[in-house]
Amino acid sequence: MAPSPTCALVFDIETRIDWDYVRDPERLLELEVSYEPPQGVKDPTKIAGHHTEWWFKERNRWTFSPLTAEIVAIAWADLWNGEVHCAASDNEYEILLEFVDALSVNETVLTGYNVRGFDVPFVTARASLLQVELPWWWPHEKDYRRIADVFDVTRKGGCDDWLQRCGLPGKTSTGAQVEYMTIEQVTEYCTNDVHVERLLAQRFAPNMPGLRQTRQTTNYEKVPNL
Repeated sequence: MAPSPTCALVFDIETRIDWDYVRDPERLLELEVSYEPPQGVKDPTKIAGHHTEWWFKERNRWTFSPLTAEIVAIAWADLWNGEVHCAASDNEYEILLEFVDALSVNETVLTGYNVRGFDVPFVTARASLLQVELPWWWPHEKDYRRIADVFDVTRKGGCDDWLQRCGLPGKTSTGAQVEYMTIEQVTEYCTNDVHVERLLAQRFAPNMPGLRQTRQTTNYEKVPNL
């Protein structure tokens, strides 16, 4: 059996709609024809209101799919020590390159809140789309040796709920607001997310085997293969 990873990395991504993709007229038309007005409603004003609500719900879903959304920021930090780093810009390709360049060449445990269900597969999909090669150890969603997600333990409740329950500082905003933030605001928000998620992961680490086995490093740097 291969030895378990000895480093843990907390990371978080922020996404926004990839307008270059979704603005395609044919794609928008295809979405529009799928709309069905509520049955039995004849009032044009009510139908228009329902259509507007439906449209915003559809638009919000775009943010959560790597098909229709892009990464605008990635922040990361060693689980135990060191500062939080953040790559944020309008150039997704450069963000991914900076993130990959910061990753250790050795196996690493990835942690955070719902990174298994969202961040890991999203990064995998977008990196593949943009032809950015992730490190050889980058896990798939069901890799329980290289992902130790706090959400695997909590199961219910949002990250803010558990931060509050543990008496820890909270998030400064929500992912839904990223679409309307400047790059500077996204950087601040994403950096704080990793800061508070690291505190939460540290609280859970003694009882999560994937994190308990990691060593407390002074910083997160590339380590050559031995």
